[in-house]
Amino acid sequence: MKHESNLVHKISDYLANSLLNHRLVLLTVGTLLTVFLAYQGLNQQLSPGFDKAIPLSHPYMETFIDHRDEFGGANRVTIFIENRNGDMFNAEFFNVLEEITSEVLVMDGVDARTVTSLFTPNVNYVAVSEEGFTGSKIVPADFIATPERIDEVKNNLFKSTEIGKTVAKDLSGALVIADLVEIDPVTKQKIDYELFADKLNKIRDTYQSDSTAIHIIGFAPFIGDVINGAEGVIGFFIITLVITFVLLIFFAGSIKLAIAVIITALVSVSWQLGIVKILGYGVDPMSILVPFLILAIGVSHAIQMTNVWKLGVAKGDSSVESARQAFYKLFIPGATALISDAVGFGVIVLIDIPIIRELGIIASIGVAVMLLTNKIMLPILLSYITLNENEIKRAENAVKGTDHAF
Repeated sequence: MKHESNLVHKISDYLANSLLNHRLVLLTVGTLLTVFLAYQGLNQQLSPGFDKAIPLSHPYMETFIDHRDEFGGANRVTIFIENRNGDMFNAEFFNVLEEITSEVLVMDGVDARTVTSLFTPNVNYVAVSEEGFTGSKIVPADFIATPERIDEVKNNLFKSTEIGKTVAKDLSGALVIADLVEIDPVTKQKIDYELFADKLNKIRDTYQSDSTAIHIIGFAPFIGDVINGAEGVIGFFIITLVITFVLLIFFAGSIKLAIAVIITALVSVSWQLGIVKILGYGVDPMSILVPFLILAIGVSHAIQMTNVWKLGVAKGDSSVESARQAFYKLFIPGATALISDAVGFGVIVLIDIPIIRELGIIASIGVAVMLLTNKIMLPILLSYITLNENEIKRAENAVKGTDHAF
């Protein structure tokens, strides 16, 4: 055990000396990497997907995938057009229903074969007469919303089984249903859920009125709302940075140290997003909070490093020597903690759901890069920082009664 302990100390001492002896080169390389990865991260796109949310390797899901083209999928959007003032049998309601059906049929990402509405040819009625079975479309192809034709549609509807399926049981409204195609079979492009959700919102804004209500459900509108909410996360991220910065100033007693901690945490986040982009992963809206997690872990480890550095400066050591001691004392335990965190997040990858797997990969990458940003770049930054007399006095007061076992 003693031999192993001496070996660890020798490794830490060697790394600390190498780090400070080549600090300018390492800082330059780290800065260039940060600029490159930050640029990649800024070009990162949200990457939602319906198939990412289900365990595709499960036997049930394999059967579902095999027969999805014949029977349709579960990635469906449902639009309910409701008459607020009674039943749906009036000209205004049928005009709105027809126009919405026409718009949905030609929307990019919609499988036109699956569109279901009173105005589509797959919604029919079958009746028994003295001549046998007769049937036709509930809404005839030459339909015009006159009182007589609306009564004809009403009679056809009562002959059908559509009440309770595409028509509300209380006859207050009707549905427009459509399955979505995740990957366009011609262009091979993935559906843009944000754009699709915007089109659905435009339909609602266009046709909703005092007499007509438009209700839309499905994965696409849901993920559109999540994306809109995720865009607001940027504001919360900035607020978090400001609050953290203010607290760091009070804790560290120095604006310089607070800036060093914030810069290191932001570098960790930018490296994470950049590497994720290079590896071909998109940030899913469900994992948008992972950067907050990386920021919190990065600040935590950076505070430990700056605190040990500050203790050295308060004792009279130079900035370079204090940085060397901080690295020497914290690299092995800090690296062990970060590796444990990365492995812990990596276990999530074993869950066979793509969206969960991506979350684990993104979080693991974010924790892993802190081995470089927090344990190497931060000590280098600290070695260039000098404290004035007032900051040194505050550091001396802070270390009174402090346990030096950091």
